[in-house]
Amino acid sequence: MPDAPGARPARHLFVTVDLENYSGLEAPAQDRAQRELAAALDTAAEAAGLDRARWVRQLGGDSEFAVLPLTEDEIAVVGAFPAALDRTLRENGRAGGLPLRVRLAIHAGMAVVSELGYSGPGPIEARRMLDADPVRKALAAIPDARVVLVVSPTVYRDVVRAGYGAVRRHEFREIRVARTGDPAWIMVPGTSGDRLPVDEESEPVGGAGAAAHVGGDANGSAVGTGNTVTTTTFQAPVQAETFNIGPGRG
Repeated sequence: MPDAPGARPARHLFVTVDLENYSGLEAPAQDRAQRELAAALDTAAEAAGLDRARWVRQLGGDSEFAVLPLTEDEIAVVGAFPAALDRTLRENGRAGGLPLRVRLAIHAGMAVVSELGYSGPGPIEARRMLDADPVRKALAAIPDARVVLVVSPTVYRDVVRAGYGAVRRHEFREIRVARTGDPAWIMVPGTSGDRLPVDEESEPVGGAGAAAHVGGDANGSAVGTGNTVTTTTFQAPVQAETFNIGPGRG
């Protein structure tokens, strides 16, 4: 059970899912899609060793936002659960069910229980990730995909980049969430990251081989060499006639 409204903010793991093209279905098919998605989520969670009965869920017709208890295995949520959901949706289609395709976002952040659910930055960031254009484009670009997963920087760093669980770094591609400019990482279970569409806003300047660097020397001046990108912020007007761009002398 969630805390009562007004409890102190706490860090939670959020899982949110949304059906593709739900509004394009006729009413009887929408009802069927909801039932089949709910069953698929239950089956996938059980296969991943998760206890979905303890998730606090907010339903939205074609979507679900869930706050997971601290006892859930985050590694299984990020690795085993998306893969199990992908398998379950495929099996559902082969058995005569609807060809359901979903976007799935996983984020860890702060939230507090409010009168109508959870509030705070965590739920908002999870939803923004789910609705990001590169996530929608990835699902549209791979017709045989059933699930496109997007994870936040915290989840990517602590689980994927750390090497925990069944997912690996080469399966992911970095994107940018347009409304915030924050990075996120997407993957499609069973698909190489090379197949995912490139998000031009997240590509390093100079192409994939270029490095990006923002830093400074001992005097606080920004420096860089080779393909690095150097950024300097000025706090006062600068006389262009006397301002030089290039390596310092001495």
